[in-house]
Amino acid sequence: MKLLKEWTREELVDELDRVQTYAAMALPRKGEFPRLPGIDYFATVEPYGGCVGGDYLAVINFEYYQIRQRIRQAKKDGNVALAATLAKNLNRFGIAIGDVAGHGIAESFIVGELDGAFRAFVEAQLDKYGEVTAEIGVKLNQLIHRLTKPDFIRKKPYITFSYGEVNNDGRYRNFLAGHHPPILFSNEYNQMQKIDKERTKASTPLGVFPSRYHVDAQDFVHSVDEVPVNEVHLLMPGDFMVLYTDALLEQKGGELNFAETHLEGVLKEVKGEPARTIHDAIKRELFAFCPPDDDLTIAVIKKK
Repeated sequence: MKLLKEWTREELVDELDRVQTYAAMALPRKGEFPRLPGIDYFATVEPYGGCVGGDYLAVINFEYYQIRQRIRQAKKDGNVALAATLAKNLNRFGIAIGDVAGHGIAESFIVGELDGAFRAFVEAQLDKYGEVTAEIGVKLNQLIHRLTKPDFIRKKPYITFSYGEVNNDGRYRNFLAGHHPPILFSNEYNQMQKIDKERTKASTPLGVFPSRYHVDAQDFVHSVDEVPVNEVHLLMPGDFMVLYTDALLEQKGGELNFAETHLEGVLKEVKGEPARTIHDAIKRELFAFCPPDDDLTIAVIKKK
């Protein structure tokens, strides 16, 4: 076996290029973004050091899971309740955001594991319940804890995660695993709206503690038994929310905070624009303020 330290520079560069290409499979692709009649949105992930990094963004188009076929089959089987639950997915889409500590190719491997597990769990939940439930957070936590045990790797990664579903009436139900809550902007009041603590409850980041039924749970004082579900509303036309990762909050090693000092002013200037324009303005002004030193994920979801 040829040791890595024996590789030539050309061999290393070629291999890293191939790794980046395959790791990028976890990034969103054109055509995956579903459309809802009452919602305008736009989302991107921008890796800090190339085409891949430690941020995760997934938009769940339930049409890809053959929802209409599932509904027909449930009705054929006489399962009216399951058919009704499945039908709810036609009026919503899911959006997941994750943030692995670090922003390099190594972290992209964790992102790949997260993506594969998350999408498989979505499929399993639709089979079992007809919709995605908060149980998926417990399942993901258990998997990540097992995959990142200290005896497998030298340094245990820190992974925050958020999954929510946007309905065409402006409702957003989500769970947070150590991740930041959304930022809400009221068109009527022309300002960011503070979300009360009851609607920003969160569990610990994925993998920090085992889930209750994990074999390692007996060795910990804490375990993840369930993840709380929050709900916020885009009440009026023109209201919107911003989902994001740390790069929006921390610049220059944490010395600066764009979201705290500059974001509201930017949002006031572009509040009447489409979601993509709002997204682009946030990114443009952030880089003008101080280029982030981490991966950056931003999603803007606006009620029409």
